[in-house]
Amino acid sequence: MDNEKKIGIVFGICFLLILTISIVLMYPIYLSTSELFQEKQNLQSELDGREEELTNLNSQIYNSKNELISTRYSLNITISELEMRKSDGIYELHNPSYSEAMTFVSKDKTDRKKYNEETFNCAHYTLEVNNNSEIEEMRCAIVFVDLSGGEGHALIAFNTTDKGILYIEPQSDQKVNLKVGDDYWADCVVVRSSRYYYKRDPDNIVEDYEIYW
Repeated sequence: MDNEKKIGIVFGICFLLILTISIVLMYPIYLSTSELFQEKQNLQSELDGREEELTNLNSQIYNSKNELISTRYSLNITISELEMRKSDGIYELHNPSYSEAMTFVSKDKTDRKKYNEETFNCAHYTLEVNNNSEIEEMRCAIVFVDLSGGEGHALIAFNTTDKGILYIEPQSDQKVNLKVGDDYWADCVVVRSSRYYYKRDPDNIVEDYEIYW
């Protein structure tokens, strides 16, 4: 074998060795780069999901604020109308006894109406029961509750002659032990059976409430 062939064989062997070593050294880098790329893709997907979730939350907050403003507006209009009618002496209302108030609540059929967030929500229940009580010449208050989640809630109250303030949830005719710091549905609303309960929700904590007679 002449020198040129020997040199060619040695060169080929060296080339293969260098190529093999390069592959062995570069493979971990390739794997690392591939993993980093996949991790980047996963993080981007998670970021996109969080951005969509944030957009949905902002939309919910916006809708809740609009509903709160609408509810307050409706209640303020009704309260103003009541004050005007009372000042004109159109009718006189009396504070009912506890029994009288509960009898009225049990006979009133407003709670049988189907709830609809847009057309018949808590404000509509409250206003209708309030109007119905006045037809019976009973003094009934509108109570507006501020909840921790940013939404508001409305219910009614009677200043009974024998047992003091009686709060009623007009959607269900259940009595309410209204207290700041309690979960409105889980703590304040008095359920009729131990087998039934409302789930706790950090957005339903009573932060404050106002009574309009």
